[in-house]
Amino acid sequence: MPCALCRKHYREWRKVHSLERFSGLEGTYFQEEAERWLWALHDEVNQQRGVEARPTLEEARAAAAAATTNDLQESLQKLVEVLDRAKLERLIDGAFVRDWRGRLSLLRRFIMV
Repeated sequence: MPCALCRKHYREWRKVHSLERFSGLEGTYFQEEAERWLWALHDEVNQQRGVEARPTLEEARAAAAAATTNDLQESLQKLVEVLDRAKLERLIDGAFVRDWRGRLSLLRRFIMV
């Protein structure tokens, strides 16, 4: 994560909400627990930012189900553009961008399945 504050927050979050609890989970149970973990992380960030209208887990799931592959592809492309701009403006390191481009490439392949 390029933002030092976000990086710090995420490290603290993972200490309390370990990913180890996912080992051994399979199928829909794994998916449900992963969704809950990500939603809780996002919700905590929103709370800290003072966001009042926070979606419930059910609302977040409904929004994710309504998203099309094209929506996700467009979002990923916009993220790549933001990373590239930040690199050009020397806000983030080129190695960071290369690393994230690789991750996004994997995510794109996963979405297309």
